[in-house]
Amino acid sequence: MKTDDWKKLRYFTEAEAWGNPEKMSLPFLLKLDKWRGELNSPFIITAASSASGHLKNSQHYLTPCAAVDGYFEKTAKSTVSPLHCFFAALNCGFKGIGLYPNNGNWFIHVDDRNGPFASWIRDDSGTYHPLNGDTFKKYLGEIQLAYADL
Repeated sequence: MKTDDWKKLRYFTEAEAWGNPEKMSLPFLLKLDKWRGELNSPFIITAASSASGHLKNSQHYLTPCAAVDGYFEKTAKSTVSPLHCFFAALNCGFKGIGLYPNNGNWFIHVDDRNGPFASWIRDDSGTYHPLNGDTFKKYLGEIQLAYADL
């Protein structure tokens, strides 16, 4: 990413927690910006381009980097449910989507990996599960109930 590329984004700046912002992929960030706009809620980046701290072969280690972790900020005007977030990410065309409930303070990973689509959830014990009909109902159903009263 070049300095002028950041001006093409509406919701994100070079000052976010990208790791090394120069290693970020512009097409990916344009997609991320669109996703953020569709959900109409601030998205806080917690990790992007990095050299450690993720699973082996993580998308975060690639250059250009097309992966981020973060969470949608809960505000008086907006509470983005994990289910809405997941389907909006699918609609925007992300090829990797991971959900991390984190004891009710959920995080999400999105990426533009090469290869087939992948989605997963990491439960509170740290175990990863592919998202399929059963895990979707089990884990996202529990998360959705937590958002029902908001």
